[in-house]
Amino acid sequence: MRQLKLQNLWLLIGWLLLAAIVYLSLAPAPPEPDFEINDKVLHFAMYFVLTAWFAQIFLPGKRLVIYALSFFALGVVLEFGQGLSDERSTSLLDALANGTGIVAGLLLALTPLALTLECFERIALGQNS
Repeated sequence: MRQLKLQNLWLLIGWLLLAAIVYLSLAPAPPEPDFEINDKVLHFAMYFVLTAWFAQIFLPGKRLVIYALSFFALGVVLEFGQGLSDERSTSLLDALANGTGIVAGLLLALTPLALTLECFERIALGQNS
């Protein structure tokens, strides 16, 4: 795990992202964007951002893999949870889009973009090293 100076803030934001995903997945009538977009793109994007965010905090390490697998399991459980409501339905394609977003987030973690929070901290906190 990286030693980020603002790690507690980054973790809080990550958990808020996760809470937003749970809410949006289970809300009877989630808010819809003002523009036309495919539902699967939203699923991909939400899980991509979530995984990429935690990757910046937990790379390198086994913890990230555990988080990624947990995110996928949560996405599947939330899809089945939607099937229990009268207004929503279960979609395995949504779960696949979630999983694809998770994989893309993990792949992004292999690039220099995985250092975004670290670089932000250096700039914001005035550190040059």
